[in-house]
Amino acid sequence: MKKVGIKFAVNVLVCTTIIASLGLSGCGGASSTPGTQGTGENNPPTAPPSNPPAPQSHTITATFAGQQPAAVAERIGSGTWATTTLQNGQLLLTLPAGTDTYGIAYRCPTAPTGASTTLDGELIAEGTLADGESITLVCTFTPPPTAQVSGSVDTSVIPIQTLESVYTGGADIPVIGSTETFSGLLPAGTIDVAVLATSAMGGSLTAIKLLRSQVLPGLLNGGLPIVFSTSDEIQTSNSYTLPVAPTGFTASGSSSYVVNYVTPNHTTLQLSHFNAPSHSYGVIPAADSISGDVYLFSSQVYSGTQTLFTSHASPSSAPIALTYPTVPSPVITPAAASFPTLDASYTGFAGTPGSEYFAVLDWQANSTSSVLVAISATAAYQNGATTITFPDLTALPGFLPSAKSGTQVGWGYGAKGGSYLPDFQLLPTTGGSYSYVASSGSYIEP
Repeated sequence: MKKVGIKFAVNVLVCTTIIASLGLSGCGGASSTPGTQGTGENNPPTAPPSNPPAPQSHTITATFAGQQPAAVAERIGSGTWATTTLQNGQLLLTLPAGTDTYGIAYRCPTAPTGASTTLDGELIAEGTLADGESITLVCTFTPPPTAQVSGSVDTSVIPIQTLESVYTGGADIPVIGSTETFSGLLPAGTIDVAVLATSAMGGSLTAIKLLRSQVLPGLLNGGLPIVFSTSDEIQTSNSYTLPVAPTGFTASGSSSYVVNYVTPNHTTLQLSHFNAPSHSYGVIPAADSISGDVYLFSSQVYSGTQTLFTSHASPSSAPIALTYPTVPSPVITPAAASFPTLDASYTGFAGTPGSEYFAVLDWQANSTSSVLVAISATAAYQNGATTITFPDLTALPGFLPSAKSGTQVGWGYGAKGGSYLPDFQLLPTTGGSYSYVASSGSYIEP
């Protein structure tokens, strides 16, 4: 049984809460002319009080980035779930006057997880008008469509290098030799492509060339050779310190600390490895960095049944002293059910700008296919509720059946918090912080 996945990606552009105000005019004042006080002779008539503005409906715009879902359903307020369709990759939900909550459920296309294994995923997001009127949702575990690309690279002026890789964070094309042509598959669309030079297969990064906003399929760099210069070499490295697990948390193994570099088009480059003994990472050369690039520092520690995770993104390459969130209460095992209710009582993120609760189920449907169903609800949606429940979507066309009786089902629950809503919003290009706590276990489906 694989460990419950607690990774989502991240997603919603947070807008301000709309507050309706009442405009009432004042009463007329006293006359400045003797003998006319109160007659209105020298004063305009007092306007009657204006009526409060009528309640208005609002539209939530949900944009699906990357791979489009295979099925979508919506719920307005406390109504029933109903299938719906996208318009140009967007879902428009109209909240009638007096209604401010909604739910969006979407089934992601089947994703390959190996040579002969697949993953079917279903995600549910619940929010309110106060969380923003524009959100971004992603089929995190479904790889994007690929496109054929080609180009040539020249690293002959770099003294230490044996291997290059044309890389986007989701796919790469290995290139061996200092002056070579290459071709292969990379994610389709407008993306940032990194050409990496390393000291050996799996070795340290020695140089980087970042090609911005490449439109794929097509020729990289407009068909021109990708030529490295000494200004593309990694000249500087910084050191970091592993955070310490908080008191009351018994870690199973050591903490991990990872440094990634994220571009505005969300290409992610890993600059350090899990538990790297050197505790160091390379700094991207100034010639290859632009405004909007951020360093993403993250760390997690695991106890066997609970996970603490913390991250911070910054435009600066300076290391961040990360601190884990407070330890959650002991694990609360949910009652086994097809649509279980899980704990959502953690208060460690109360008051943060982005705060939400989540729950996850995963199981093996057969020898080659696994299933993951996840739900997230913002703190505003929860409105003080201390549990979160999976809805029954099995009757809706295109959505997944529940696990068969006797199946071992992995479960997880927890809370997320930070400066943005990670399941409703992509990482802001100005940086931000995000942490989560999670508890996990398993039961046998009734």
